[in-house]
Amino acid sequence: MNQIIITEHELSGARLTVPFTALGKLGPKHHAVIVGLHRIKQQLWIAELSRKYGHRLVSLDQWIADNKKYIAQLTVSPNSGPRSNAEVAQSAVEEIRFQETSNEPSKKYDLIFNNCETFVDRHTEGEGDLDKPKLSPQVSKVLQAAGIVIATGAVILQKRKK
Repeated sequence: MNQIIITEHELSGARLTVPFTALGKLGPKHHAVIVGLHRIKQQLWIAELSRKYGHRLVSLDQWIADNKKYIAQLTVSPNSGPRSNAEVAQSAVEEIRFQETSNEPSKKYDLIFNNCETFVDRHTEGEGDLDKPKLSPQVSKVLQAAGIVIATGAVILQKRKK
């Protein structure tokens, strides 16, 4: 990995969220975290875990280009977790650097337990780690909705049988 020099920025620790389906803000979203400003290039840098790119640090310009289809619906939310913005940024960068330099098997993207949302949550909340994955809140909502639909369908079928 190239050495990059990142300094804290007022947006460090903020969550970037962009939808990645035609459902827009109602559908699934991609999450990333702003880690800071590249001291020489004066560009914001983003940390993310994605299915396509894996763990990576990337300039905001490149991140926007990679997510251009739905970038008009980009949301930037300040860090709302218990960790400071600097802690969020540092933690995200450390995970990415560890994944890039470790001799251990990489903890790859996993839609349910190690996705972009769990990556950002891990650093903003300071809870969970790669060895103790947590269920993604988006996936949890989908499973709850599916459970409600199935339960409703079962009730309707029971009533029709009578």
